[in-house]
Amino acid sequence: MSAVVFGRDELQGVHLPPTRRGCDFCATGAPRWRYPARTVRLGTVVCGDSVFLPVSLGGWCACQGCSDLVEAGDWPGLARRTLRSLDVDLSCAGPGTRVRMLAAFHMAHEAFRKARSGPREAA
Repeated sequence: MSAVVFGRDELQGVHLPPTRRGCDFCATGAPRWRYPARTVRLGTVVCGDSVFLPVSLGGWCACQGCSDLVEAGDWPGLARRTLRSLDVDLSCAGPGTRVRMLAAFHMAHEAFRKARSGPREAA
């Protein structure tokens, strides 16, 4: 699994919203579905000297909108929905930041696809 790399100052001024419990894909929708999955590493994100190795512990919850995208296999659409849901102002971010953020989400979703262990279930 490859790493998504950001320069130390590249994300300066980009403030992610506080983590909210909700959909594990977009973090904003109310979970309607659960996808059983094994615990899995979601990739590697490097920002300056910091290395992040996010891990998903077990199943993923999904709101209706994200579940529709998962069921349709629209992974690029799901990555875009995830980024939009964060409501992050990228106007001060470095060039290519949006593309690399989408790549990080794509990497996490790819890990989810590989770890998924069954059909969706009502939450």
